[in-house]
Amino acid sequence: RAIGALKLTGMSARLMTLVDAPAPALRRAAVRALGALRDAEAYEHLVALYQQDKALQRRSDAALREDLVVAIGRIGGRRSMPFLVDAMADPDLNVRLAAQRQLQ
Repeated sequence: RAIGALKLTGMSARLMTLVDAPAPALRRAAVRALGALRDAEAYEHLVALYQQDKALQRRSDAALREDLVVAIGRIGGRRSMPFLVDAMADPDLNVRLAAQRQLQ
């Protein structure tokens, strides 16, 4: 949160590596920070990460997908609308609610 709040755009490259870290808490923190930075370069990578996690089904991380939906909505603006509409069909209620909030 602190990185995003400070708008340290030079940190984006480092955060992108942390998005793929094995520790779920670290991944989620990196996703939230990228969303706060609104780093357009992260958009495609975050969308791909959402798709990968959703495909895992039982082993997926709904909290990560929720953070991804918020970050993608913040970063993508209008371009994220088709993604957010699709996220409304996510199996997890909190992910669907996050997508709905981003569409408002």
